[in-house]
Amino acid sequence: MSSIINDEKKEFVSEFVNSSRELLDDVEPQIMALEKSSTAYGEVDPEILNTIFRLFHTLKGTASFVDLQTITSVTHEAETLLDIFRKEKINLQTEHVDLLCRTNDFIRNILDTVEKQLDDKGFEDVASGIVIDLKNTIAAVSGEAGAEKLSPGNFSGNSVPQIKPAAAASEDTQQNAQEPETEEAELEQELKLVITPEMQKRFTQESHELCEEAELMLLAFERVPDNLELAANAFRALHSIKGNAGFFGFAELEKVSHAAETILDSLRSGAKKPDKNIMSAILSAIDFIRNGAKKVADGLRIDAAETARLTEVLNSISGESLGSGPNQSRPEGQDSSSTGNAGESSKQSEAQSADGAQKSVSAATSQQYIRIDTEKLDMLLDLVGEMVIAESMVANSPDLRGLQLEKFDKAIHHLNKITRDIQETALAMRMIPLSSTFHKMERLVRDLSNKFNKKIKLEIAGEETEVDKTIIEQISDPLVHIIRNSMDHGLESNEERIAAGKPPVGTVRLEAKHSAGEVWIIIEDDGRGLNREKIIKKAIENSLIRGDGSDMKDEEVWKLIFEPGFSTAEKVSNISGRGVGMDVVKRNIEKLRGRVDIRTQKNAGTMIILRIPLTLAIIDGMEIQVGRARYIIPISSIRQSFKTTPDKITHTPDGTEVVNVRGELLPVIRLHKMYNINSLYTKLEEGLLIIVENNEKKCCLFVDELIGQQQIVIKGLSNYLGHVRGVSGCAIMGDGEISLILDIGDLINSVEMVTA
Repeated sequence: MSSIINDEKKEFVSEFVNSSRELLDDVEPQIMALEKSSTAYGEVDPEILNTIFRLFHTLKGTASFVDLQTITSVTHEAETLLDIFRKEKINLQTEHVDLLCRTNDFIRNILDTVEKQLDDKGFEDVASGIVIDLKNTIAAVSGEAGAEKLSPGNFSGNSVPQIKPAAAASEDTQQNAQEPETEEAELEQELKLVITPEMQKRFTQESHELCEEAELMLLAFERVPDNLELAANAFRALHSIKGNAGFFGFAELEKVSHAAETILDSLRSGAKKPDKNIMSAILSAIDFIRNGAKKVADGLRIDAAETARLTEVLNSISGESLGSGPNQSRPEGQDSSSTGNAGESSKQSEAQSADGAQKSVSAATSQQYIRIDTEKLDMLLDLVGEMVIAESMVANSPDLRGLQLEKFDKAIHHLNKITRDIQETALAMRMIPLSSTFHKMERLVRDLSNKFNKKIKLEIAGEETEVDKTIIEQISDPLVHIIRNSMDHGLESNEERIAAGKPPVGTVRLEAKHSAGEVWIIIEDDGRGLNREKIIKKAIENSLIRGDGSDMKDEEVWKLIFEPGFSTAEKVSNISGRGVGMDVVKRNIEKLRGRVDIRTQKNAGTMIILRIPLTLAIIDGMEIQVGRARYIIPISSIRQSFKTTPDKITHTPDGTEVVNVRGELLPVIRLHKMYNINSLYTKLEEGLLIIVENNEKKCCLFVDELIGQQQIVIKGLSNYLGHVRGVSGCAIMGDGEISLILDIGDLINSVEMVTA
């Protein structure tokens, strides 16, 4: 039995850790929003304050449920402080927000350890300091005269202490004696407000899954009654349902699951033996829960009379009194004598089970959500990629070349449409909004503005923009470094801004949007802008450029800030100055096959644009041929293809070929020379020129011919090849051959290096 209990605790703690991380992610932006409303309007926003209170209340309740006393103690005091702010309408100060953030950070930092060791022991000393600060703050804001300051010795991790004067305690006692139900009802009503439609959907989804699991375990247990582990698995599923229903305040579901769980507890311990009546009663409870969860999702009420009847049947089997379950209440006008014997109850439960089974079929057919492991999604996307390759191999088979196959062509077009639809669906399943990542930056801005003693506000736009999950994981660090640099180097002090005629409060704007098959993440500030002279001076000191840099274009100067170790900071601090941050930005974005644009204006601010692909797996590409070799150009980089004439071609003194395209002179890259290939054509007017663009810079690629556009599954190059100039990866084509995918940005840079 000990192994079963340990497994249960591990499962409960794991659920607590996962839900707590979500709650903490929700709490932090709300704290930032509360501080903003308090600063802007001189009073707290009651709606935001109630939301934070409910989140901490839920966190405390879940921690207490899994017996994590250290976390419970800390969250209890935070909840008490927030309750005072709610009731007394006291305005928040910076130190109050700092304390709530410390509490948030403390809980977040110990969750990994809690998940491993299944308890929160070992953190009592740190928790003690936070509890003391919370209690002293509670005493200060509540105006308790002569409130005694606490010392660390007063703290016990196994208790939830509370400071209250005797008079206040007496008043509370009288008030609770007079109106206990009113206060409880008020709190219950507040807790219900936090339940969003999305949370209800998730509750319904998880309840359906747990019901399916419990049902399977019960049916197997009925066949093999000696296998108590099956009963234990069913018990755990119903225990989870009960906990979820309790947290959400769905009392009817909590009552039934508790009653069924009690019977299963006797079965898993061997105190009871499974028989037809017992199993039918539990299965009827599962059907009730399944249908009840569906009603919750549809916004319908669960029949209290039906709940009472089923609970009575289950309690009569378990041998408990009707009032022994959580929040149990007897139906009006009915007492325990009306229960009857177990046999009659069992017959009733069988009838309910048969009826419930029919209902469960309709409930199951309407289930809309399932949870999927991200590894399975990754595998699905890989398989979709292989399907794209296979479809291309069939459509472009050399055995079919020259044949007129009308029906085959129609079938291939239909297959291509289906393949694209599957690909888009698989990609959509991996797409998640940037809102969570963006809102985490609010805490960063808030903390750094206090460190720099600058008034700074963060504006967020386009947070609903969706990108691939893998990309979101890679852009968090770049965002941190860019925002940190904007606040440290870009934004002036409040005094400097006033002297320059700017608003005293600096602004950092974080925006996301879709643009031409890419996601643009824009970080913009209204600060002093980049200082060209300062950057060039530092670059000369670090031997990054030759000469005095006077002939460098602005774009070239701005790029210097991404060089490893480059920094214009006068002194190194714990925030910045070592020249590491922007180098990280460049490397992380390049890993994603993205690029970074910088636009800046003196005394007006700087805009940094992270341009990243929607997905990392499949792109639309144009296949080209040079001699016997074939290459892929991403469609997003192609602007035009054309044939030129000799009078449009010019040779510069350094040997570079330039083509005049509508008055614009574009350098030419001969791919056959770059990769030592025997080309079909050597004269520019004989072959084809393709205008490609990257970072608003253009050049022409000289190729033999265009083969056609198709979807390309990107494959990485082997590490032993190292960096291949102008190549970002490879792809398997329809005939089984391998084509290299051209890196347009790298090719254009190579032209600039030659002409420099």
